[in-house]
Amino acid sequence: MSVARPVLVVLYKDDLPDCMPLIEAAAEVRYVRAAELATAIPGADALLLWDFFSSAVEDVWAHADSLRWIHVAAAGVDKLLFDGLRQSGVVVTNSRGIFDRPIAEFVLGSILAMAKDLPGSLRRQREGVWEHRETERIDNAKALIVGTGSIGRETARLLRAVGMRIEGVGRTTRTDDADFGTVHASTDLEAVVGEHDYVVLIAPLTDATRGLVDASVLAAMKPSARLINVGRGELVNEGASRMR
Repeated sequence: MSVARPVLVVLYKDDLPDCMPLIEAAAEVRYVRAAELATAIPGADALLLWDFFSSAVEDVWAHADSLRWIHVAAAGVDKLLFDGLRQSGVVVTNSRGIFDRPIAEFVLGSILAMAKDLPGSLRRQREGVWEHRETERIDNAKALIVGTGSIGRETARLLRAVGMRIEGVGRTTRTDDADFGTVHASTDLEAVVGEHDYVVLIAPLTDATRGLVDASVLAAMKPSARLINVGRGELVNEGASRMR
């Protein structure tokens, strides 16, 4: 007796995940772009959002007549969640843990690029100019990591390994965290941000964190401080950032 294979819809934009040949051995796979999702989703058991910024799922939700599982190929799911999905029994999973080290390395690379003026070095290289200049050291510099999830913790460990002093910002205050040492409550961000040379935003986008970095927080930062946002853009009130 043969068993029907589950139907998986893969929503993609430009490229496909490398693992698809393995998945095709166990499931019937339909590869679609956003414009084709409405015709592909009926009868599907699962949906892989490889194009994780797409808003097409909400648009075609009425056609999702047998969907049981959605997996998002990203750590954040804020772009996906809508009332119809929240009220359904569909399981939503994300790729928590996959991006911890790559994003932590990106943060360290960004800090080094600013401290060592790598853009200036590349510009002088293109111009064929040699110029001696002083740059900054990052050992003993203070970094405040806003977001204490797995990506924030990996970032804290990596920055601490190169000699930086680390503190975190989370929902509640604590002083004995294994990775951050001191964690400040997000409601105290304005009060503590001025002590730090780098402020790294990694918090998820929620109603509580939207616009968390506003004009008052920016005004409280050191004039020499750098803001690195590897979370959602809406963590920062961009109108306030342009006014600073």
